[in-house]
Amino acid sequence: MIDGRISEDNEVEILSQVQNEVKWIEYAPYIDLNDFEKVHVGDGSEYILRSITKPNVYMKVIRESFFQSLLKKNSDELLSKARALVARMEAEPPWTSEGKQTRVKGLPSSINPSKPPRSYRDAMTREVRQEWGEAYLKEHQGFIEQGTFQVARPPKGAKVLDTTTRADYKVTNGVFEKRKIRLCLWKSAGGRSAL
Repeated sequence: MIDGRISEDNEVEILSQVQNEVKWIEYAPYIDLNDFEKVHVGDGSEYILRSITKPNVYMKVIRESFFQSLLKKNSDELLSKARALVARMEAEPPWTSEGKQTRVKGLPSSINPSKPPRSYRDAMTREVRQEWGEAYLKEHQGFIEQGTFQVARPPKGAKVLDTTTRADYKVTNGVFEKRKIRLCLWKSAGGRSAL
């Protein structure tokens, strides 16, 4: 590893410690520096590196070249990974009923329109909780404006119907329109099943 131990050995001390013949190689940008460890930091502008994989192979490298090579290699690898990710994302199909990804204009790609929140609590844990909160509020206000129900205390012994909500994404021709909330009744006989 490059971040291995650093001793204060200089070139003469390195030569005297090695029993076999020392091979000095010249630094080149294509050399994988992860195969070397630092054994000496010279006057501040150069490093002496020892090969981890090949015994008695050493290399001098100017510090500036050393870091430029590491940066270039890392940036090339990162760019290659980013390009592969973009290509994979572009090749994926849109969201389907099986949960595979498709493109829906107007929705972030991280949102699967076939998997809306299952409850109010679930909606409020999502990144877009404010938009879901607005959709719940709009549904509630619509009922009030239309006079669909009124708040009342039920008479003693009256059977009260349970309700639940269903969240969904309204998508038309592959374009996201809005988040939709529907109020639904639950029947209580024989367990809970949606109406």
